Amino acid sequence: MANDKAYTLFRYIILFFVLFLVGNVTNAQTPEWLNELENMVNYYIDQPENYGLAVGIIDHGNSYEFYDGIIDRDNRQSPNDSTIFELGGTAKIFTAHKLLELKSNGQVDFDEPITKYLNLDFENKYLDQITIHQLLTHTSGFDRKPFNLKFTKTENAQLWENYTKEQAFEFLKTYQPKTLWSEGESFEYSDFGYAVLGLLLEAQGVNKDNINSQKVNIKGHDIKGIEVDNWQYPAYLSYSINQDSNLPELMKYIEALMSPKAEEYLQSIFFPREKTNNKRVKVAYAWHLVKAKNMGWNVYTHAGSTEGFRSFIAFNKRENTAVILLANTNTKLIDNIGIQLLDLLVN
Repeated sequence: MANDKAYTLFRYIILFFVLFLVGNVTNAQTPEWLNELENMVNYYIDQPENYGLAVGIIDHGNSYEFYDGIIDRDNRQSPNDSTIFELGGTAKIFTAHKLLELKSNGQVDFDEPITKYLNLDFENKYLDQITIHQLLTHTSGFDRKPFNLKFTKTENAQLWENYTKEQAFEFLKTYQPKTLWSEGESFEYSDFGYAVLGLLLEAQGVNKDNINSQKVNIKGHDIKGIEVDNWQYPAYLSYSINQDSNLPELMKYIEALMSPKAEEYLQSIFFPREKTNNKRVKVAYAWHLVKAKNMGWNVYTHAGSTEGFRSFIAFNKRENTAVILLANTNTKLIDNIGIQLLDLLVN
């Protein structure tokens, strides 16, 4: 109990220092949202099952980073700008980026069938109907997970740990859609669809280290606060279910994405706006485009999770404003905080 009280005092000292630093570094009035952020972070950290938290904010072009919580029960330090988190499905935004780069270089055509780029040693007429565009926008018809994934999970094994490329190709060999559909009629968020994009990228000579070579350096916790192992999976799945990163690297990426000077191929990530099963949500390349209160169709967002981590990113390009949250507890409370923060920043 004494240690908990000392830690709480330490947190408030650090928060006071951050408030002082923000006010002086920007040479401007303390942002109006700072008190609300403090309340949200305190609420999150006060839940005994929650651990470390990294928050990045871009407020109309001004950038801020905050770190709070503890890494784990044995390491009561807060995360920092060197702490690397698992991102979960947020990895898909980097996969879309890489494919747009290849498209810009003339290496792939998003409207061509994926079979043109996969170097398959079998034929499947149904795969000939699927394009890169459809995989990027989750409109290919693939389920979220392949049916043969369940056969690879051994006792105590993680979901994707044993799902090899050979098993992915075996699924593709026998793949047949449940129902026939026309383009634009089917949306289903698909981890497997992006795994296929990983296979496609590897066939084009791209590997995981070309995108992100950082390795997670802290343990994660499940929704009950129980420590869990870091995710294990074959490298091709890093394009879909997880990559590792720290807050500063994500901040740089989102700043570049929103920049008016961004490369044309990077800006094109915003243009696809396929319908989803939610009338308030459309899908671009990897990003979900949300019709948010008072913000129109201008909020792009993506979240991800693994066994012990949660990530959330949302930004309003028009306002040059973004929120990034990383946690080493797998809880959707992160998403709720992120949505509220972006609303505070924009309104």
